[in-house]
Amino acid sequence: KFYSMIEVDNLTKDITPSSNILDQWIVSSLNVLIRDVTKLMDDYNTAETSRLFFNFIEDLSTWYIKNCRNRFKSENKNEKVSAMNIFSYVLYNLSKLIAPLTPFISELIYQKLAEKNLVNLKSVHLEFWPEYNEKLINVDVHKRMELTREIVKKTLELREKSKIPVRQVLSKVSVRGVALNNEFLDIIKEVINVKGIEVLPANDQEFSIELDTILTPELRLEGISRNLIRHINNYRKQLNLSTKNRVDLYLETNNTEIQEALEKYEE
Repeated sequence: KFYSMIEVDNLTKDITPSSNILDQWIVSSLNVLIRDVTKLMDDYNTAETSRLFFNFIEDLSTWYIKNCRNRFKSENKNEKVSAMNIFSYVLYNLSKLIAPLTPFISELIYQKLAEKNLVNLKSVHLEFWPEYNEKLINVDVHKRMELTREIVKKTLELREKSKIPVRQVLSKVSVRGVALNNEFLDIIKEVINVKGIEVLPANDQEFSIELDTILTPELRLEGISRNLIRHINNYRKQLNLSTKNRVDLYLETNNTEIQEALEKYEE
């Protein structure tokens, strides 16, 4: 099982199960990091330690946070709290890990977490060194997530080659020779923006990807609506509006496709 902390007396007092595969992956990655960094720091190998930190922070920001944005903003309180607790758990332990090499930023992260969680913490530099939990390291999840990211990478390359932006939804991608359950397939579908994934049995080619790039009128309209949402959200940022600020929106266009997209996706 994978565990997240509860916001009580301190950041790590209690833990509860979480079934989200991204949560399982990031906490497993964190415990691998704690294990490996501990060994390296025992040998005063700060150069290799720094490399591990760079890799982990890259994974945390460009994969975990990016793919959990909807959970962080979810109207479902339990889903939102669970995601934020996992993120806090990771940052709390990461701040202790990086403290010897980056004393100031680690203290800033630590104090911000204490403030957010309403916890009275003195200093990250007075903390004990974190210990990894072997039970939280899931090698199978790591392998499947690595394959998931490889599929995403190759599909995005196909999109770029076809000059079809990611915001334009496509009907499907066909993947041959992989064994992934729905949790991982859903991540792929969301990241590469396709309606569905067709998993084909392996043949002479152990692993291959084929992207359906045919744009039907329905897909074009959905793509236009997503592009409009992006422009509107960018304009909201310029006006310093939060998600809680409600607005009256006025759009003017002579383009029939845009008009049709507005009518179909007004909601």
